[in-house]
Amino acid sequence: MGFTNSSLVSYVNLSPNYNVRTQSKITKITVHHTAGVGTAKRYCDGFAKASRKASANYCIGYQGEIGMSVEEKNRAWTSSSSWNDQRAVTIEASNDMVGDPWHVSDATVASIINLSADICKRNGIPSLYFDGTKNGSYTWHCFYAATACPGPYLKQITPYIVERVNNILAGGGPTPTPVVPTNPYKKPTTTVKSGSTGESVKWVQFQLNLYGYGLVVDGSYGPATTNSVKDFQGKNGLTVTGNCDMKTINALDGTPSGGSFVYGGIDYCHTFDPVYYGSKYPDLAQAFGTDQDALFKHYIQFGIKEMRQACATFNVQVYAATYKDLRDAFGPLNSKTAKKYVDHYNTNGYAEGRIAI
Repeated sequence: MGFTNSSLVSYVNLSPNYNVRTQSKITKITVHHTAGVGTAKRYCDGFAKASRKASANYCIGYQGEIGMSVEEKNRAWTSSSSWNDQRAVTIEASNDMVGDPWHVSDATVASIINLSADICKRNGIPSLYFDGTKNGSYTWHCFYAATACPGPYLKQITPYIVERVNNILAGGGPTPTPVVPTNPYKKPTTTVKSGSTGESVKWVQFQLNLYGYGLVVDGSYGPATTNSVKDFQGKNGLTVTGNCDMKTINALDGTPSGGSFVYGGIDYCHTFDPVYYGSKYPDLAQAFGTDQDALFKHYIQFGIKEMRQACATFNVQVYAATYKDLRDAFGPLNSKTAKKYVDHYNTNGYAEGRIAI
Protein backbone atom coordinates (compact mmCIF):
# COMPACT_ATOMS: atom_id res chain seq x y z
CA MET A 1 0.00 0.00 0.00
CA GLY A 2 1.10 3.57 -0.58
CA PHE A 3 2.07 5.74 2.38
CA THR A 4 0.38 9.07 3.06
CA ASN A 5 0.86 11.79 5.66
CA SER A 6 -1.55 13.37 8.12
CA SER A 7 -3.68 16.33 7.10
CA LEU A 8 -3.64 17.46 10.76
CA VAL A 9 -0.14 18.89 10.31
CA SER A 10 0.26 22.66 10.52
CA TYR A 11 4.06 22.89 10.16
CA VAL A 12 6.60 20.90 8.11
CA ASN A 13 10.39 20.89 8.31
CA LEU A 14 11.72 17.59 7.02
CA SER A 15 14.70 16.03 8.73
CA PRO A 16 17.66 14.41 6.92
CA ASN A 17 17.80 11.88 9.76
CA TYR A 18 15.85 8.92 8.43
CA ASN A 19 16.04 5.67 6.45
CA VAL A 20 13.69 4.46 3.76
CA ARG A 21 11.02 2.32 5.39
CA THR A 22 11.56 -1.33 4.44
CA GLN A 23 8.35 -2.65 5.98
CA SER A 24 5.43 -2.58 3.54
CA LYS A 25 2.91 -1.76 6.24
CA ILE A 26 2.76 0.44 9.34
CA THR A 27 1.47 -1.56 12.31
CA LYS A 28 2.49 0.43 15.39
CA ILE A 29 2.43 3.87 16.97
CA THR A 30 5.10 4.91 19.48
CA VAL A 31 4.63 8.08 21.52
CA HIS A 32 7.63 9.74 23.18
CA HIS A 33 7.91 12.78 25.41
CA THR A 34 10.40 15.56 24.73
CA ALA A 35 11.45 16.05 28.38
CA GLY A 36 10.97 19.76 27.81
CA VAL A 37 8.44 22.43 26.91
CA GLY A 38 8.35 23.58 23.32
CA THR A 39 6.41 24.15 20.14
CA ALA A 40 6.05 21.70 17.29
CA LYS A 41 8.11 24.10 15.18
CA ARG A 42 10.93 24.11 17.71
CA TYR A 43 11.21 20.32 17.75
CA CYS A 44 10.86 19.92 13.97
CA ASP A 45 13.53 22.58 13.46
CA GLY A 46 15.80 20.76 15.92
CA PHE A 47 15.40 17.45 14.10
CA ALA A 48 16.12 19.22 10.79
CA LYS A 49 19.80 19.46 11.80
CA ALA A 50 21.87 16.53 10.55
CA SER A 51 24.05 16.82 13.67
CA ARG A 52 21.04 15.98 15.82
CA LYS A 53 21.21 12.32 14.66
CA ALA A 54 17.58 11.83 15.69
CA SER A 55 14.08 12.55 14.41
CA ALA A 56 10.41 11.61 14.68
CA ASN A 57 7.64 11.32 12.14
CA TYR A 58 5.54 13.90 13.99
CA CYS A 59 6.12 16.47 16.73
CA ILE A 60 3.33 17.87 18.90
CA GLY A 61 3.85 21.16 20.73
CA TYR A 62 2.72 22.04 24.21
CA GLN A 63 -0.35 23.81 22.81
CA GLY A 64 -1.37 20.79 20.73
CA GLU A 65 -0.13 21.93 17.31
CA ILE A 66 1.26 19.17 15.09
CA GLY A 67 4.39 19.30 12.95
CA MET A 68 5.93 16.75 10.59
CA SER A 69 9.65 15.94 10.67
CA VAL A 70 9.78 12.66 8.69
CA GLU A 71 7.22 11.47 6.17
CA GLU A 72 5.44 8.22 7.01
CA LYS A 73 7.03 6.49 4.00
CA ASN A 74 10.35 6.79 5.85
CA ARG A 75 11.64 5.36 9.12
CA ALA A 76 12.44 8.05 11.68
CA TRP A 77 15.32 7.71 14.17
CA THR A 78 13.32 7.82 17.38
CA SER A 79 13.06 4.69 19.50
CA SER A 80 16.65 3.35 19.67
CA SER A 81 15.25 0.38 17.72
CA SER A 82 15.29 -0.04 13.98
CA TRP A 83 12.89 -2.97 14.40
CA ASN A 84 10.27 -0.75 16.02
CA ASP A 85 10.81 2.38 13.97
CA GLN A 86 10.51 0.43 10.71
CA ARG A 87 7.03 -0.66 11.81
CA ALA A 88 5.87 2.42 13.71
CA VAL A 89 4.88 5.99 13.19
CA THR A 90 6.68 7.84 15.97
CA ILE A 91 5.37 10.91 17.76
CA GLU A 92 7.37 13.30 19.96
CA ALA A 93 5.00 15.08 22.36
CA SER A 94 6.00 18.16 24.34
CA ASN A 95 5.55 18.32 28.06
CA ASP A 96 4.00 21.42 29.59
CA MET A 97 6.30 21.43 32.61
CA VAL A 98 9.77 20.04 33.30
CA GLY A 99 10.26 17.32 35.94
CA ASP A 100 8.26 14.44 37.35
CA PRO A 101 5.62 13.42 36.47
CA TRP A 102 6.54 15.02 33.10
CA HIS A 103 3.00 16.29 32.63
CA VAL A 104 1.49 16.82 29.17
CA SER A 105 -1.23 19.40 28.46
CA ASP A 106 -4.81 18.43 27.64
CA ALA A 107 -4.36 20.02 24.21
CA THR A 108 -1.33 17.85 23.49
CA VAL A 109 -3.08 14.69 24.71
CA ALA A 110 -6.06 15.46 22.46
CA SER A 111 -3.69 15.84 19.50
CA ILE A 112 -1.96 12.54 20.34
CA ILE A 113 -5.37 10.84 20.26
CA ASN A 114 -6.60 12.48 17.06
CA LEU A 115 -3.29 12.02 15.23
CA SER A 116 -3.09 8.36 16.31
CA ALA A 117 -6.63 7.72 15.06
CA ASP A 118 -5.77 9.38 11.75
CA ILE A 119 -2.63 7.23 11.42
CA CYS A 120 -4.65 4.09 12.11
CA LYS A 121 -7.35 4.98 9.57
CA ARG A 122 -4.89 5.73 6.76
CA ASN A 123 -2.73 2.67 7.41
CA GLY A 124 -5.47 0.10 7.90
CA ILE A 125 -4.87 -0.47 11.62
CA PRO A 126 -8.31 -1.60 12.84
CA SER A 127 -7.68 -0.81 16.51
CA LEU A 128 -4.87 -0.05 18.93
CA TYR A 129 -3.92 -2.37 21.74
CA PHE A 130 -1.38 -2.03 24.51
CA ASP A 131 -0.19 -5.07 26.46
CA GLY A 132 2.87 -3.65 28.22
CA THR A 133 5.29 -5.23 25.75
CA LYS A 134 6.72 -4.42 22.33
CA ASN A 135 4.16 -6.81 20.82
CA GLY A 136 1.35 -4.25 21.12
CA SER A 137 0.38 -1.86 18.38
CA TYR A 138 0.94 1.01 20.84
CA THR A 139 4.48 0.91 22.25
CA TRP A 140 6.76 2.86 24.57
CA HIS A 141 10.36 3.95 23.99
CA CYS A 142 11.43 2.26 27.25
CA PHE A 143 10.71 -1.15 25.69
CA TYR A 144 13.79 -0.69 23.49
CA ALA A 145 16.23 1.39 25.53
CA ALA A 146 17.20 2.16 29.11
CA THR A 147 15.03 5.24 29.42
CA ALA A 148 11.95 6.37 31.34
CA CYS A 149 10.38 7.73 28.14
CA PRO A 150 7.49 8.46 27.61
CA GLY A 151 7.49 9.57 31.26
CA PRO A 152 5.15 8.75 34.17
CA TYR A 153 2.20 10.86 33.03
CA LEU A 154 1.90 9.51 29.49
CA LYS A 155 2.39 5.99 30.82
CA GLN A 156 -0.40 6.52 33.34
CA ILE A 157 -2.90 7.72 30.73
CA THR A 158 -1.99 5.16 28.05
CA PRO A 159 -5.22 3.15 28.63
CA TYR A 160 -7.23 6.36 28.18
CA ILE A 161 -5.38 7.26 24.95
CA VAL A 162 -5.88 3.79 23.49
CA GLU A 163 -9.55 3.77 24.51
CA ARG A 164 -10.21 7.17 22.93
CA VAL A 165 -8.42 6.21 19.70
CA ASN A 166 -10.45 3.03 19.43
CA ASN A 167 -13.65 4.96 20.10
CA ILE A 168 -12.87 7.20 17.12
CA LEU A 169 -12.03 4.18 14.95
CA ALA A 170 -15.38 2.64 15.92
CA GLY A 171 -17.22 5.68 14.61
CA GLY A 172 -17.03 8.14 17.48
CA GLY A 173 -16.09 11.77 16.96
CA PRO A 174 -12.60 13.17 17.40
CA THR A 175 -11.43 14.33 20.81
CA PRO A 176 -11.99 18.10 21.08
CA THR A 177 -8.72 19.98 21.33
CA PRO A 178 -8.86 22.61 24.08
CA VAL A 179 -8.42 26.10 22.69
CA VAL A 180 -5.31 27.75 24.10
CA PRO A 181 -5.87 31.51 24.26
CA THR A 182 -3.52 33.66 22.20
CA ASN A 183 -1.57 36.19 24.22
CA PRO A 184 -2.73 39.63 22.99
CA TYR A 185 0.27 41.42 24.48
CA LYS A 186 3.70 41.93 22.93
CA LYS A 187 6.38 39.48 24.05
CA PRO A 188 9.16 41.21 26.02
CA THR A 189 12.65 41.42 24.55
CA THR A 190 14.40 42.34 27.81
CA THR A 191 14.16 41.29 31.46
CA VAL A 192 10.92 42.14 33.27
CA LYS A 193 11.16 42.33 37.05
CA SER A 194 9.67 43.56 40.31
CA GLY A 195 8.53 47.15 39.92
CA SER A 196 8.09 46.90 36.14
CA THR A 197 4.79 48.02 34.66
CA GLY A 198 3.04 47.98 31.31
CA GLU A 199 2.44 45.61 28.41
CA SER A 200 5.51 43.45 29.02
CA VAL A 201 4.27 42.63 32.50
CA LYS A 202 0.81 41.82 31.13
CA TRP A 203 2.43 39.38 28.69
CA VAL A 204 4.23 37.63 31.56
CA GLN A 205 1.08 37.49 33.69
CA PHE A 206 -1.00 36.16 30.78
CA GLN A 207 1.56 33.40 30.06
CA LEU A 208 1.78 32.43 33.72
CA ASN A 209 -1.99 32.06 33.80
CA LEU A 210 -1.75 29.49 30.98
CA TYR A 211 0.15 27.40 33.52
CA GLY A 212 -2.59 27.87 36.13
CA TYR A 213 -1.19 30.68 38.30
CA GLY A 214 -4.41 32.74 38.37
CA LEU A 215 -2.89 36.20 38.35
CA VAL A 216 -4.75 39.45 37.72
CA VAL A 217 -3.43 40.75 34.39
CA ASP A 218 -2.97 44.36 35.53
CA GLY A 219 0.49 45.18 34.18
CA SER A 220 1.98 45.61 37.64
CA TYR A 221 4.90 43.33 38.60
CA GLY A 222 4.19 42.93 42.30
CA PRO A 223 4.74 40.19 44.92
CA ALA A 224 2.15 37.82 43.41
CA THR A 225 3.83 37.94 39.99
CA THR A 226 7.29 37.62 41.54
CA ASN A 227 6.29 34.55 43.56
CA SER A 228 4.63 32.95 40.52
CA VAL A 229 7.76 33.51 38.44
CA LYS A 230 9.90 31.97 41.20
CA ASP A 231 7.65 28.92 41.33
CA PHE A 232 7.72 28.53 37.53
CA GLN A 233 11.51 28.90 37.45
CA GLY A 234 11.98 26.29 40.17
CA LYS A 235 9.77 23.77 38.39
CA ASN A 236 11.49 24.28 35.04
CA GLY A 237 15.16 24.05 35.94
CA LEU A 238 15.77 27.79 35.71
CA THR A 239 17.70 30.02 38.10
CA VAL A 240 15.18 31.11 40.74
CA THR A 241 15.33 34.91 40.98
CA GLY A 242 11.75 36.10 40.59
CA ASN A 243 12.93 38.25 37.68
CA CYS A 244 11.61 37.26 34.27
CA ASP A 245 14.81 37.17 32.20
CA MET A 246 14.89 36.02 28.58
CA LYS A 247 15.38 32.36 29.50
CA THR A 248 12.26 32.49 31.64
CA ILE A 249 10.37 34.45 28.99
CA ASN A 250 11.25 31.86 26.36
CA ALA A 251 10.32 29.02 28.69
CA LEU A 252 6.93 30.64 29.35
CA ASP A 253 6.49 30.85 25.58
CA GLY A 254 7.36 27.18 25.12
CA THR A 255 10.68 27.88 23.42
CA PRO A 256 13.27 27.54 26.21
CA SER A 257 16.79 28.39 25.09
CA GLY A 258 18.23 25.76 27.42
CA GLY A 259 16.96 22.81 25.40
CA SER A 260 20.03 22.49 23.18
CA PHE A 261 23.52 22.05 24.64
CA VAL A 262 26.06 22.47 21.87
CA TYR A 263 29.83 22.72 22.25
CA GLY A 264 32.46 22.35 19.55
CA GLY A 265 29.77 21.54 16.99
CA ILE A 266 28.39 18.61 19.03
CA ASP A 267 24.93 18.62 20.60
CA TYR A 268 25.25 16.94 24.01
CA CYS A 269 21.49 16.50 24.43
CA HIS A 270 21.82 12.69 24.70
CA THR A 271 24.31 12.77 27.58
CA PHE A 272 23.51 16.00 29.44
CA ASP A 273 20.37 16.88 31.36
CA PRO A 274 20.85 19.96 33.58
CA VAL A 275 18.08 19.01 36.01
CA TYR A 276 19.50 15.50 36.47
CA TYR A 277 23.11 16.74 36.70
CA GLY A 278 22.35 19.38 39.28
CA SER A 279 20.20 17.12 41.44
CA LYS A 280 22.57 14.12 41.35
CA TYR A 281 25.62 15.96 42.68
CA PRO A 282 25.22 18.11 45.85
CA ASP A 283 28.47 19.98 45.17
CA LEU A 284 27.10 21.18 41.83
CA ALA A 285 23.74 22.12 43.30
CA GLN A 286 25.51 24.14 45.98
CA ALA A 287 27.84 25.85 43.51
CA PHE A 288 25.46 26.52 40.60
CA GLY A 289 21.91 25.95 41.81
CA THR A 290 19.70 25.46 38.73
CA ASP A 291 21.76 27.65 36.38
CA GLN A 292 21.72 25.51 33.22
CA ASP A 293 24.55 27.39 31.49
CA ALA A 294 26.85 27.05 34.49
CA LEU A 295 26.04 23.36 34.87
CA PHE A 296 26.74 22.72 31.18
CA LYS A 297 30.02 24.66 31.37
CA HIS A 298 31.08 22.51 34.33
CA TYR A 299 30.09 19.35 32.47
CA ILE A 300 32.23 20.27 29.46
CA GLN A 301 35.23 21.49 31.45
CA PHE A 302 35.26 18.97 34.28
CA GLY A 303 32.29 16.59 34.40
CA ILE A 304 33.19 14.55 31.33
CA LYS A 305 36.80 14.11 32.46
CA GLU A 306 35.57 13.13 35.92
CA MET A 307 33.23 10.61 34.24
CA ARG A 308 30.22 12.06 36.05
CA GLN A 309 26.81 10.83 34.95
CA ALA A 310 24.83 13.82 33.64
CA CYS A 311 21.78 12.08 32.21
CA ALA A 312 19.51 9.27 33.37
CA THR A 313 20.04 7.35 30.13
CA PHE A 314 23.83 7.58 29.72
CA ASN A 315 26.69 6.31 31.86
CA VAL A 316 30.08 6.50 30.17
CA GLN A 317 31.52 3.62 32.23
CA VAL A 318 28.71 1.32 31.13
CA TYR A 319 29.09 2.50 27.53
CA ALA A 320 32.82 1.80 27.45
CA ALA A 321 32.48 -1.57 29.18
CA THR A 322 29.72 -2.72 26.82
CA TYR A 323 31.38 -2.13 23.45
CA LYS A 324 34.74 -3.67 22.57
CA ASP A 325 34.85 -1.86 19.22
CA LEU A 326 34.86 1.46 21.07
CA ARG A 327 37.60 0.34 23.45
CA ASP A 328 39.64 -0.77 20.46
CA ALA A 329 39.11 2.61 18.81
CA PHE A 330 39.51 4.93 21.82
CA GLY A 331 41.57 2.91 24.29
CA PRO A 332 40.75 2.17 27.94
CA LEU A 333 38.33 4.58 29.58
CA ASN A 334 40.07 7.25 31.63
CA SER A 335 39.99 11.02 32.10
CA LYS A 336 41.76 11.53 28.76
CA THR A 337 39.56 9.25 26.65
CA ALA A 338 36.17 9.84 28.33
CA LYS A 339 35.26 12.66 25.95
CA LYS A 340 35.77 10.37 22.94
CA TYR A 341 33.19 7.94 24.31
CA VAL A 342 30.76 10.73 25.19
CA ASP A 343 31.13 12.41 21.80
CA HIS A 344 30.67 9.10 20.00
CA TYR A 345 27.37 8.44 21.75
CA ASN A 346 26.05 11.90 20.89
CA THR A 347 27.12 11.77 17.24
CA ASN A 348 26.64 8.07 16.47
CA GLY A 349 25.83 5.74 19.35
CA TYR A 350 22.38 7.07 20.16
CA ALA A 351 21.23 6.85 16.54
CA GLU A 352 22.66 3.32 16.35
CA GLY A 353 20.55 2.29 19.34
CA ARG A 354 23.52 1.46 21.53
CA ILE A 355 22.88 0.83 25.22
CA ALA A 356 24.59 3.17 27.68
CA ILE A 357 23.03 2.48 31.05
